[in-house]
Amino acid sequence: MDVFGIFEGGGAKGLAHVGALKASEERGLTFKALAGASAGALVAGLSAAGFAADELYDPRNGRGVLAIHPALVFGAEDWEIIAHARADLESLRKASAMGFWLRLPRLWWTYRRALANKGGIGILNSGRFVEWLNGHLARKLGLGRPPRFDDLARPLKVIATNIDTGDAHIFGPAETPETPLAEAIAASLAIPYVLSPIASGTSHLVDGGVVSNFPVWLLDRERFEAGPATPTFGFSLTGTPMTGEAGPPRTLIDFTEGLVRAALFGGGYLELRGVENFHRVVMPVRTGALDLDMGPSERHRVYTQGRDSAHQFFRTCIGPRPADEMRLALGVICDHIRTALAARFGQTVSHLRAGLMAPVSEFGLRNLYAAGMEEDGDDRLLIRQGSGGPGLAFTNRDIVLTDMQVALARAGSHFALDKYLCALIRPSLRTLLSLPLFADDGQWALAPPARSAPIAVLNIDSDEDLLAPFADPSMAEPLAAIAQFTARQLRG
Repeated sequence: MDVFGIFEGGGAKGLAHVGALKASEERGLTFKALAGASAGALVAGLSAAGFAADELYDPRNGRGVLAIHPALVFGAEDWEIIAHARADLESLRKASAMGFWLRLPRLWWTYRRALANKGGIGILNSGRFVEWLNGHLARKLGLGRPPRFDDLARPLKVIATNIDTGDAHIFGPAETPETPLAEAIAASLAIPYVLSPIASGTSHLVDGGVVSNFPVWLLDRERFEAGPATPTFGFSLTGTPMTGEAGPPRTLIDFTEGLVRAALFGGGYLELRGVENFHRVVMPVRTGALDLDMGPSERHRVYTQGRDSAHQFFRTCIGPRPADEMRLALGVICDHIRTALAARFGQTVSHLRAGLMAPVSEFGLRNLYAAGMEEDGDDRLLIRQGSGGPGLAFTNRDIVLTDMQVALARAGSHFALDKYLCALIRPSLRTLLSLPLFADDGQWALAPPARSAPIAVLNIDSDEDLLAPFADPSMAEPLAAIAQFTARQLRG
């Protein structure tokens, strides 16, 4: 299945993205385009270059491109400064109030001198990282020069922050086709004060997470061109502190870290608002953002957390199926209903359509898949949850049977459909049957209020009057079976 992939920044937590890549491969997902910030940009870039998950980190032997100690990339002396800084910050966190203020000036002086010795803008040399990454990318792509964005078979977009202007700097095949990949990824990774900025003309670029750590919007054009049936999966590392420790702030360090975490991760929900067919894969990773020197067991644990979280998401949440596959399944459902109506009631049905609506935001449902609607405009209908038959079926978690002639006549009142939505609906419709679909077939054994939230709604409609047959008690069990079959097809 073709999908778009967005990878959030998170420092050392980014190894969880490799686990998510592995789960995606096992699920049969193919990324049409990828985008990311910071550590997410690194994993997205390596994937776009053709690296499989096992090449980045193989849990069977602990080897891979990303299974490397940072001292081998940045130099042992420079990394030792970062390791000491991390340990000193942890000691500040645990110190008493008096000890905190006694230690702080000495630590500030120590690391101010370290920064001054490195040019004042970053302890680790980003140039070393660029050289290391260029080697891996060039070998993978079979090039004798640093690979560029226009060398990739799949589109990749990367975000960095221009600290001279305060704006986002976008790298991509259309925006910067001849820019070396490694330089763009290094810019997106350049944590302020830790990694030196990347020069771009007269500007200086740092960590893309400063302006947009979960850049779902980077692939807006690609989503528009592909259409809403192609889902976007966003792999998110939020929800856990940067140090891996939860709890209220106890010191100034805790409070400052919380502010930084909120600035980087807190806007993620805003960035995905309005994105159609978007699915957020949350990976609760317990490790520090600067723990790049984690040992083999810790590395395996972070990878496993990402892989297991992604697998759990794919098992329990809706992952849209290919349009042709679902159109075929909906056609089979229509044929089955025709057969059932003929056998039970002797009624021959000449016009029958099926559509499947899924939540594309916390407020709305969109018709993502349809059979028999090729000549009508309602195959792309978007309605509010709680409005119309489909919205009521989703909200009330129960079957809703609607006389469409009555519903259209009462638009704007009971059914909460405005004139613009009504204009999209086939005017000759008479019958609409809306069936909620659940992730667990066992939900149908429960009373509607006790059921879990649906994952979608199956709509069966017709120009003919099928209200009495659909309302017949003998149809309750067959309709529930149809809903269960459709949900299984949707979940894959």
